[in-house]
Amino acid sequence: MLYSISPQLFLKAQECLQILQTCVGIANLSGSIIAMVLMDKLGRRVLLLGSFLGMAVSMGFQATAASSFVLGSGALYLSIGGMLLFVVTFSLGAGPVPGLLLSEIFSS
Repeated sequence: MLYSISPQLFLKAQECLQILQTCVGIANLSGSIIAMVLMDKLGRRVLLLGSFLGMAVSMGFQATAASSFVLGSGALYLSIGGMLLFVVTFSLGAGPVPGLLLSEIFSS
């Protein structure tokens, strides 16, 4: 869902649409690579807990940006930063770990 909303949010930035979309891809790729390296070292539980905590913090950023507490361009930057943080933290644990668990549970 985030990938379908991000272009609409980025249209508000208007100047650097392609740069912001590239940043989303880089955040997703870097989070996935870090998750591959850390999955066996830290364990799945730590990655999932850290991922869910980071996703909650990023949603807090999004809610703050959507409220009237932050006005002007600060709200836009907070919203974009929250979205990039969400992508990174999702790709650290909540994205790859369930797929790995399913392959271990239903091995063929």
